[in-house]
Amino acid sequence: MERITLRDIAGYCSAKAFEVDLGAVVEGISVDSRSLKQGELFIPIIGERFDGHNFIDQARAAGAVAVLSSRKDSGPGTLYVDDTLQALLDIACGYRQRFSAMVVAITGSVGKTTTKEMIAAVLAEFAPTLKTEGNLNNLVGLPLSILRLASGHRAAVFEMGMNHFGEISRMTRAALPDIAVITNIGTAHIEHLGSREGILRAKTEIFEGLDKEGTVILNGDDQLLWGLRSKLPYRTVFYGLENTKCDITAENIRQDDRVGTRFIASTPMGDMDLFLPAIGQHNVLNALAAVAAGLEYVRRCVKSADPEEVKGRIALGLSKFRSARMRQNIVHAGGLTIIDDCYNANPDSMSAAL
Repeated sequence: MERITLRDIAGYCSAKAFEVDLGAVVEGISVDSRSLKQGELFIPIIGERFDGHNFIDQARAAGAVAVLSSRKDSGPGTLYVDDTLQALLDIACGYRQRFSAMVVAITGSVGKTTTKEMIAAVLAEFAPTLKTEGNLNNLVGLPLSILRLASGHRAAVFEMGMNHFGEISRMTRAALPDIAVITNIGTAHIEHLGSREGILRAKTEIFEGLDKEGTVILNGDDQLLWGLRSKLPYRTVFYGLENTKCDITAENIRQDDRVGTRFIASTPMGDMDLFLPAIGQHNVLNALAAVAAGLEYVRRCVKSADPEEVKGRIALGLSKFRSARMRQNIVHAGGLTIIDDCYNANPDSMSAAL
């Protein structure tokens, strides 16, 4: 996190200060008293089975510059708010607006993390890029990811997950994305959302924070997402393997000796001969989303781009893709090939893996 003061923090989240040096510099923000570093602001989060306010004393002892609290009588050096989680999101939103980096937000029932890694790999070939680490994609992890933005970043890719209605709405309003990507509408969390149509409604909350000049990138093989065509007030780019009406498609898909996949991507800039160090057609589909994001970055941020150079950079970025931990990690040992794809599962992702 770059230089910011407690006065900035208080302004972002409308906090009331009690015996606080508002000019003090905040070295970072922590939601965990056990890992808090000297000079960081402690924000206690209230969960279903815990209340971070119970660890305020430990945070002060560890050197917190101040505490942001919703609990009365938290002592000197406190910024008071009604809701610490919303305050964290508000702080992230205020901080995000200090920077001009192009922000990509990504959600979907499956493939979010893998597609996020692919998009970040492609964008990194054009400019310094920040990405969500691991799958810190919830109401706490997303704002903490935003707070890692620095002036050197020209692009950022943030993943957004959810279990209930309203969660993505809160996250996208903090991230204020320029580009929104939805990988698919599956059945994950259908027990909370009622139907795939309910899941669609929850996922499309991502548009609520999208810039009015923003771009939407959608999987055109998903019939619910394809049904949004001509209905959105944004530039919309569709990618797909089966739907030939998509803007970006793939052909001549072939496995390369179990180490990856080669294919031709058909795009508005022309065909691209690509190699992806991952197997499975579902990963080719994820890669097409990354191609779309790369082309959008060029359209927005690169003047007089040479098409062949753009294609080369996108190809290089995808060739450098490395899957996140326990997501189709391929290990060769003792004459065996082990595919470690056990981070998490739902029926859609398990079917694709098999």
